[in-house]
Amino acid sequence: MEQLQQHQEVLHAILREMNDGIFIVDPVDLRILEANPMAQRMSGWRKRELRQHALTELIEPESPARTHRLLHAARTTTIFHSREGYLLRRAHDEPLLVNVSISRIHTDPSPLCLVIIRDVSERRHLELTLRDKERFINHVANATPYMMYVFDTIERRNIYANQQCCTFFGYSQEELQSFGSSFFERVVHPYDYPYVEQLLGRHRHALDDEVIEGEYRVRHASGSWRWIRARDVVFVRDDDGAPRQTLGTAVDITDQKEGEVSLLRTQFAVDHAADAIFWTEQSGRLAYANNAACSSLGYSRQELLSLHIGDIDPSFAGDGWPQHWEAIKRDPVHVFESSYRTRSGQRIPVEVQSNFLDFRGQPLVCSFVRDISDRRWAEQQLRTSQEQLTLALDASNVGLWDWNLETDRFYFSDQWYRILQYEPGELPMEYGTWEKLVHPEDLPAATETLRENLEGRAPDYSVEIRMKSKSGAWQWMLTRARVIETDEEGHARRIAGVHLSIDSLKRHEEALRHAKEQAEAANRAKSEFLANMSHEIRTPMTAILGFADIVLQEARIEGVSPTWLDALDTIKRNGEHLVQIINDILDLSKIEAGRLSVDRSAIPLRRFIDEVVSMMRIRADTKGLRLTTEYQGAVPAVVESDATRLRQILINLLSNAVKFTDAGSVVLRVSLTDKEMIRFDVADTGIGLTPQQQVSIFSPFSQADASTSRRFGGTGLGLTICQRLTTLLQGTITVESKPGSGSTFSVEIPAGRLDGVPLLEDSLAGGHVAGGHLADEQKKPISYRILLAEDGPDNRRLISFHLRKAGAKVILAHDGQAAVEASLAARAAGEPFDVILMDMQMPILDGYQATRVLRANGIREPIIALTAHAMAGDREKCENAGCDDYLSKPIDHRELSRVIKQHYRRYHGGPNCSGSPPVT
Repeated sequence: MEQLQQHQEVLHAILREMNDGIFIVDPVDLRILEANPMAQRMSGWRKRELRQHALTELIEPESPARTHRLLHAARTTTIFHSREGYLLRRAHDEPLLVNVSISRIHTDPSPLCLVIIRDVSERRHLELTLRDKERFINHVANATPYMMYVFDTIERRNIYANQQCCTFFGYSQEELQSFGSSFFERVVHPYDYPYVEQLLGRHRHALDDEVIEGEYRVRHASGSWRWIRARDVVFVRDDDGAPRQTLGTAVDITDQKEGEVSLLRTQFAVDHAADAIFWTEQSGRLAYANNAACSSLGYSRQELLSLHIGDIDPSFAGDGWPQHWEAIKRDPVHVFESSYRTRSGQRIPVEVQSNFLDFRGQPLVCSFVRDISDRRWAEQQLRTSQEQLTLALDASNVGLWDWNLETDRFYFSDQWYRILQYEPGELPMEYGTWEKLVHPEDLPAATETLRENLEGRAPDYSVEIRMKSKSGAWQWMLTRARVIETDEEGHARRIAGVHLSIDSLKRHEEALRHAKEQAEAANRAKSEFLANMSHEIRTPMTAILGFADIVLQEARIEGVSPTWLDALDTIKRNGEHLVQIINDILDLSKIEAGRLSVDRSAIPLRRFIDEVVSMMRIRADTKGLRLTTEYQGAVPAVVESDATRLRQILINLLSNAVKFTDAGSVVLRVSLTDKEMIRFDVADTGIGLTPQQQVSIFSPFSQADASTSRRFGGTGLGLTICQRLTTLLQGTITVESKPGSGSTFSVEIPAGRLDGVPLLEDSLAGGHVAGGHLADEQKKPISYRILLAEDGPDNRRLISFHLRKAGAKVILAHDGQAAVEASLAARAAGEPFDVILMDMQMPILDGYQATRVLRANGIREPIIALTAHAMAGDREKCENAGCDDYLSKPIDHRELSRVIKQHYRRYHGGPNCSGSPPVT
């Protein structure tokens, strides 16, 4: 009991001494049961007076909406702490602002409610006072023209920024503060960021009242860069005295910086201007000189600024400068030429533009000085050139004229008159003078050409006209001119030109034209002679060689004596030799006359090579030589070139290889170079060549030596033709050889476009005997209906013999008219000819006319031309008439058979017809 009493005394003592008022309240009716002394003092009522009131009669919230919360807490004795102010009614004073806390007291028989009140009126007053001060500070900060901000140096973020900051950066206060510690990284220019970091480092060691100032660029919300000048002082320190916050102001100095840059640029431009620039005071002392002034005169800037203007321009010595000063004051801009003296005493000509200026209240003369030494030199050179030009024009007999279209004023130089045998000025300088002198036949074209030039439809005026000289003779004149001045709208204002006599040139041209006509006539005569010679020799040679071959074959079958066989073989061999000589001469003639053209087309390479090699098969077999083909690496299946020219090159090379090889082999190698050139190597095991012989081997009429020519025969033109044809195909031909070890001739020509062209498989690489399938093809019979139109009885009998022997049914026509009638009749009977062989030189209708008539009547069967002509253009002439192919006499029956089968397959779609174009 005593302990409980002591405990109660302690509690009462605590309640008495507490600075907060305490009420014990019945939670049922909210009647006040007890009140400590502080509660009595705060309310102004004694304890017994307080017991007569309920809690709600003494305490009421500032806002009626809070009453419910207070009642609920008191009745339920829920713990309650008010953050808002409540009013305590007092006995004799105004209500007192208090904070209220309510909690439960567990007592028997029922719990009580403990209400604690705390006087917060003084704190509220301080808060209101601070709030007013804050509003005042914000108003002042936003009203000032400067940016103001508070920066936390520890957290590296903005705590406060006034409206000017927001306006300057283009962000709201919330956005600026949301940048947090990345504020500087986001707004400071990358080039200035290290400098700003130095400033922030100084903040950490700043003293009180120490101002930290800096200028740097920041980014506006729009992305543009602006300059600011910031001044910061330590505003708050932490418990250790270290700076915590800084207060700063900043101003926009963008315009100032741009002005400084502009001023620096202007100063730089003035200092580094190409012309010298001086500022001169009224006394004549130099106040400024740029770099060009120093370098041109040879002085340092300090030396120049110690000089008088008269020291460098002697014309301003003595009274010269005062007089100039007065004159330029009256007329602020003067331009004149003078002579400046350099430090070394040299005089340089200058052009000066002086301007009188008032610079901040001080009168000055600003002079721009240009060294005109080069201009003076150029003027002198121009005068010299004009004198030399006049002398040259006079010496070269060239006259000058000039026409001002606005004033209609003409100028003729003295030489202009002299060319036409007049004295200078003898005729009036006017348009009519020129018009009267021009030949009537030339005048319309000359005036029209002049009008085109003046109207801008032609860039230059150039005519060849005849003009009458003083003696009355007509002279050829070349007149050339150009518009040299136009008005604002581009219309011709002035034209100038030259005229010179071309009389002797015209006479020379006439002589050249006559000589050219004679040369062309001679060339035509030569061509006609060669064509006639070809026709007259080839026509009988067809019969001679053909029947010699037939007799030779029959003689072998019948077992005729070797003497007769040798004689027949000699006839055939020498006949072929004669034909080869004719072919070489004609080919070289066509090449040198430039009459050979290139007809590029797709060439199936494998078939083409096999055909070429098959042509040489019999010659090689006769000599017991092995003739093979090798494909080295992958090669294109199709190349683009002129099949006729390429075939001629390869046949010539293979023919030589077989001719000059007595034993061993001849091989044709085909490969593709890394430069997309197709390469053909013809290698033999023959007699070979010395280095000296290789030098001249491609020259016309050249063989290794005289003994070679006597032993093997030939004209020495074959390799020359190969070289010329290879050049025509944009290729090269070379030779490698050793005496006694054989030779290799290599030809490289462009392969053409290879995109999408398949390559022949590597399985083709290595040697194989070529042309076998063609040889087999040659052995197949020709079971075709063939119309042979040939007026020569010998050739008609020879060709029909070979065709019938090969199995063909041959119908003969003696002239072109008969060929047309026979072909049309056969078609009408339902038995058209499979192939037509057309001699091109026949009576009544020649082969060209007959072919045109057949094509015009719808005959589409193959027509193959047979002609003894082999000149340039003969193939084209046949093709233009409608022929499908061309064979020159003498006719080789094997080649004839090949061509007939080729065109039969192409037209009729026979066996082995792949649809590819024929090799022609």
